[in-house]
Amino acid sequence: METNGAHPRAIIDDEEEFLDDVEEYMKQRGVPFDRDGKVAGRPVPLHRLYRDVMARGGYDAVTATRMLWREIAATFNLPKQHDGAMSYQLKQLYYKNLAAYEIEKYWGEIPPAPSILEHLTAKGGDVRKRTHETMMGNETSNNQEAERMAVHSPQQTPKQEKTEPDDQGSASRYPSRLRQQPKPVQLYQPEPTPSRTGRMRTTNSPQPAPVLTQSFTNASSNPRDPHFKIENYEPRPSMPLTLRPLVTPGSNPDVFYQRKAMSKLATIQRPPQPQDLLKFALPKAAFDGPNIYVRCVQGLKSGIQREQEFALHHLVKVSHERGDKFKFEGFPTLAESLMEKIIQVTDLAFGVPFQVSYMDPRGKNAENTINAVHGTENLAQRLASLPPRLAEDELEPEAYSLQLEKVNEATLVLRNMVTLEDNAIFLSRMAFFRDLLILALNLPQQSRFDEIKQYALDMTEMTSRFFVMESADVLYASLVRELASTDRGKTLAALRAIFRYDADADRVHTLSEIPLDTIEKLIQYCVLDDDDLVEAVINLLYAWTASPENLTLALRKLPNLFVNLTPRLTNLLLHGATAQEENVIIARASAAPASTPANIPLVPADLFSQMLQFNEPERSAKWLRCCFEEAPQADVTQISIWQAYQNRFLHNQHIPAAEFIKQVSATINGAQAQVVQGPQGQSRFIIKGIRPRRVLVGLHGQPYYKCHWEILLQQPVNGQPARHGACSSWHASPEMLWRHLLETHAQIPKTPDGKFQSKDIAVPEGGFKCKWVNCRKNNTIDHPSALARHFRMHVPENSEQNKELIYKLAGEQTKPREDTVVKHAFYLTSTDERGIPNGIPFMSALLLFNLARYVGRYGGNEQERKDLMGRLFSVQVRENLWNIFSKQRTIAGLIVDVIRFIEKGEASEKKAANQDEEQASLF
Repeated sequence: METNGAHPRAIIDDEEEFLDDVEEYMKQRGVPFDRDGKVAGRPVPLHRLYRDVMARGGYDAVTATRMLWREIAATFNLPKQHDGAMSYQLKQLYYKNLAAYEIEKYWGEIPPAPSILEHLTAKGGDVRKRTHETMMGNETSNNQEAERMAVHSPQQTPKQEKTEPDDQGSASRYPSRLRQQPKPVQLYQPEPTPSRTGRMRTTNSPQPAPVLTQSFTNASSNPRDPHFKIENYEPRPSMPLTLRPLVTPGSNPDVFYQRKAMSKLATIQRPPQPQDLLKFALPKAAFDGPNIYVRCVQGLKSGIQREQEFALHHLVKVSHERGDKFKFEGFPTLAESLMEKIIQVTDLAFGVPFQVSYMDPRGKNAENTINAVHGTENLAQRLASLPPRLAEDELEPEAYSLQLEKVNEATLVLRNMVTLEDNAIFLSRMAFFRDLLILALNLPQQSRFDEIKQYALDMTEMTSRFFVMESADVLYASLVRELASTDRGKTLAALRAIFRYDADADRVHTLSEIPLDTIEKLIQYCVLDDDDLVEAVINLLYAWTASPENLTLALRKLPNLFVNLTPRLTNLLLHGATAQEENVIIARASAAPASTPANIPLVPADLFSQMLQFNEPERSAKWLRCCFEEAPQADVTQISIWQAYQNRFLHNQHIPAAEFIKQVSATINGAQAQVVQGPQGQSRFIIKGIRPRRVLVGLHGQPYYKCHWEILLQQPVNGQPARHGACSSWHASPEMLWRHLLETHAQIPKTPDGKFQSKDIAVPEGGFKCKWVNCRKNNTIDHPSALARHFRMHVPENSEQNKELIYKLAGEQTKPREDTVVKHAFYLTSTDERGIPNGIPFMSALLLFNLARYVGRYGGNEQERKDLMGRLFSVQVRENLWNIFSKQRTIAGLIVDVIRFIEKGEASEKKAANQDEEQASLF
């Protein structure tokens, strides 16, 4: 669109002034203006609508953003039932009244003509860029499509017409169909009801008006009747007409102006464009073009700067997101193109651009040339002889920085793709890739090349296990040099790469090229709280200590090199372990001894008096609940329970025996009267499922306290000794039991006010003696106060102590016997998917194993071995090993091997000491 000067971008704040301005503008434009805008019968202030739309970037920006019109409509309190319709009507209101005003007044541009703006619907956007040509192209394509669909193709077989009748009231769009002709042998019978009675749904589809059948007063008035008479002719009644509204500027201005604009545009023929002719002249496949992968490869090889930038940009993204499916084997020359791009770093680092040659023979290559087929000899020495192009603190030119950025991107792509093992194997077979790693690791020690070096170390870590370590390996020497770096990332990657170097080979690499000061520095890293670095260091130290020559040289020059390492390794044996507990049975529970059978408790006087307040059979039920409890495996004889009840209620009108037995089954759940055969074959009448209570309870379930004072039950008769037993009286509380002991058994008199006397009491000869069952007080008590205090010790304080005492004296346990179990804590460390140990604890144990084995075999003479064993494995270290062995389950076998080597060294020391003593005794 043509502009009309500077962009005003101003909005009138006063609403009336704004509406007047818009109305004047629309009058000049010749378009009607609705000052009072409404949507769904609700007023919409045009000034507020204009400000809201412009706050969001204008009509085109709001239309281009999904759901933004609906968000604006939500602020005008429109009906919520039809959000989509309300938002479109709001958009239509703005489009008709404010779109052209926005383009000219706010953006300072000439708006489109009313024929392609206000006279059309608000469908679509980009009103600021709308022209007659764009609208003509859309309409021409639409008209051509309509004509193509309207004209019936003579080569197309027409569809078969449906001949089945439709159901009445169905939702079909074709209600009138021909009925199928019946078979000749079948008499035609009209169908009174529809043939299908399926479910129908009501629709709002337009239905045809019913055909009115003319009715006649008599047969002579019907022209189709044989008896028709002309004088009786009756004219046809009037029929309702179906009228359709005519589209006029007054009835429907939107559609009218839209059709008028379309008719004008349809007459304009757009001249054909060259691409339209070319589209039909060439095959369609020629326009598909290469996919993104092929284009990136070709763009990288082209050498064109823009194409290389495009390729590297997309390769970084693809290698990061789809690296698992991006293989070098599927894209020939991609790896070579990336490496050739990375080689350009030589120009940035040394000012000498290196070339890549695929034609030089082995051992011969020109100056500053990479032999991509056989490898470049003396590459590290050549790079070391070149001075840096820029100093560390020197500013980089813009072109320099852009080129370095593209080299970094190419290196990143190669690094991302090497993470796939197939790509790592593919590159490991290329001498060019090995030279590339050597070149990147021998760049000047400047921070601008740190990113390339880090990517090179990562690639070396992923491919080193596929390399073959040769004598004077330059790549291995470059990795060893990186171990002394202060950069954690470089040191970590170098450690992993060296540990995996030529890992698939059967030979053992001694790693003797690593300097001792580097080894000493790596040992210090073991105390850091960095799992990745500590594990990598321990892995390298394990491989380094596997060679006895390395340990001999190190201990001769640095005797205390491993003194502080072994305690740290011992502590790492439980690193990251998960604690678990297990129950260990120390002793099995013994079988419970046979208990004394419980006797039917004698109801005390206070409880008996409470029972007498109830009538039978409720009184017998109360007595049964107080004296008996449910026990599925126990039983009592019917005669014993009946006699106990009869003796207690002999003078209180008790119920007969038969009713009492029935009352037992009705009172206690599970109690059943049965007749069983005895051991001699006699019948026994029992009640199964109950037993006497060991602890008598009251009417409300409260326990009673039993007296265990030993009394004389039977005098000696006919030479038989006297029989003693417990008092077995029951009392409602501990205090009542204590009073019973003082009053009944100790016979302490009371004062008139009911208190026990403490003075002027005749003490029995020898003093008071306590006859409580199992009382261990052998000394006599010579004062009533001391006796009362002693009784306090025997009287249970609560019902639980009372129950435990009664059950203990009866030989019955209140709780079931249990096994003696102790909880033992043990630890598990990490393992792989096959269950093999791995991680820091496992490698720490292997490193300890190497040290202990070396001391036992190569520690020198007996005295030197003894001193070395004492320094490396002190008493504290050995105790820690035994302690960890009792807890560590994952690598317990390996810890045992370490302890065995240590004990083997101790045994040799003791043996040497014994030999010295034997030789001294000879003299």
